[in-house]
Amino acid sequence: MSDGKAQRVSISDNDSGGGDIAGNNINKPTFIVNYEIRSDGYLDNLHAKFSVEVENETKTDTKIDEILDYTTPEDVVIGLEGKLKLGGIECQLDYAERAKERFSKKLNKFMLYPSAQRIHAYLLGEIESRFQSAFTPMVDTLSPAEKVEFVKIKVVEPIKLQLGLNALFELDGMVYFLTGKCRLKWHK
Repeated sequence: MSDGKAQRVSISDNDSGGGDIAGNNINKPTFIVNYEIRSDGYLDNLHAKFSVEVENETKTDTKIDEILDYTTPEDVVIGLEGKLKLGGIECQLDYAERAKERFSKKLNKFMLYPSAQRIHAYLLGEIESRFQSAFTPMVDTLSPAEKVEFVKIKVVEPIKLQLGLNALFELDGMVYFLTGKCRLKWHK
């Protein structure tokens, strides 16, 4: 029964049992996940070719255009650290640098295998496309912690489903590699 006057509520036991306590609305964004799994076997076929190339040491001196586009050194003004700071997620810097380094090492290790180039180019393109279409429009509405979770759920996890348990791929490293190359921005 309300008489039109503000009512005061006090909570003396703050044990919510793991739930939320609030004096007003709680904004908890929910990320709807729609995974599209490639069923044409493209990555499976490339991985099978890659395995044969490694076994036979079938290497090439040339790089495909798509991988050149991602690996050509650029005049990076801000870099990975600056991008993460601008996005408010500098707390990810240590992990981001390690992940980026792991990916860079694998990229360089397998760069001379034609199928590995195609796999990496495909995955880098997939990450960039998913990031731009899903994350970029939402960037202003997400807190720093939500940004990291959003990218994990909407960008990385769907691609992991396509890959299975393949050790060739460092998806988190690819995200931070592209961030350092100024391809992905964590801020508007």
